[in-house]
Amino acid sequence: VSAVAALTAWKPNAIPTTMAGRRLALAEWIADGRNPFTARVIVNRVWAWHFGGQALVSSPNNFGVKGSRPTHPELLDWLARCFVDNAWSFKKLHTLIMTSEAYRRTIRIPGGVEAEKANKLLAAFPVRRMTAEEMRDAMLRASGELNLAAGGIPARPNMNWDAARAPVNVQSGIDLPYRPDRTPSARNRRSVYTHQMRSRRDPLLEVFNQPGSERSCELRDESIVVSQAFALTNGDFVNDRSIAMADRITRENVDPIERVDAIFQRILGRNATDDERRQCLAHVSVQTEHHVSNPPTRIDTTKLIAGVSAYDPSYAQDYQPDLQSADVGPGIRALADLCLILFNTSEFLYLP
Repeated sequence: VSAVAALTAWKPNAIPTTMAGRRLALAEWIADGRNPFTARVIVNRVWAWHFGGQALVSSPNNFGVKGSRPTHPELLDWLARCFVDNAWSFKKLHTLIMTSEAYRRTIRIPGGVEAEKANKLLAAFPVRRMTAEEMRDAMLRASGELNLAAGGIPARPNMNWDAARAPVNVQSGIDLPYRPDRTPSARNRRSVYTHQMRSRRDPLLEVFNQPGSERSCELRDESIVVSQAFALTNGDFVNDRSIAMADRITRENVDPIERVDAIFQRILGRNATDDERRQCLAHVSVQTEHHVSNPPTRIDTTKLIAGVSAYDPSYAQDYQPDLQSADVGPGIRALADLCLILFNTSEFLYLP
């Protein structure tokens, strides 16, 4: 049934004119399976999220007469009907979209079909960069540090120490110093469980276009700016993940070739080619000599969290810092350099 036909055939119950029952009537009207808008708005946003912002209706916040017309109205109606028939199950909706041919088909189309035309026709999946949260979780998963526990108290992950220590005004006063969770396990939970503070954004997520929590986000931006390159190469988070991953790989694999293959499998999901393996082994060898001659300086985390200790004296004693470069040998630091390189590749950052 088309949206126009549905609008003609279905009439919502009248909203009471009295004070009682108006909110309930509005909620029932919004959630009614015959409502031609609610389900379509939802499936359009989910589709856009999976396809890198390419929605079936390019104005997700406006389904009115001034909004954009759907590129595939029959598909939009069918997805909305499936969503309602499956008891409004988001899990089944995600499964339906992600198992479709359009989602699984690469943009490398035989016959020379233009990428832009292919995208409009839903002939292939448009290449998209991982969102900020996906990128963070993927790095933690690759390093073996991601905590998959569900629910519970919101997590307070590590962030850039300069941002964490910066004073923040809250209701005409100064907020308490930022306190990341004491243990790595608590800090490294999935991004969906992180504690969101409008006054103190995580610079890593913010620079990769994480929207602010103070307003509704219609579609995420995907900018490419120099600060992103700095965050991926010089940022504490990415370097800490590289050290943790190199340490784990070294303990699990003795042979240098196996270590390189293990890193490729964890980060890129494939084995290295012969040429890549040869270049990586040469790079690790050169970097090992460099790190032998240039030992790192240990970071005193007690000074970084000194401001917190004034409010919570036990915090500094219980805080467990991440593994540092000074905690491992030159060989592991050299292997971490390789991990850092692969974390910066388009093959890792983009979904083909």
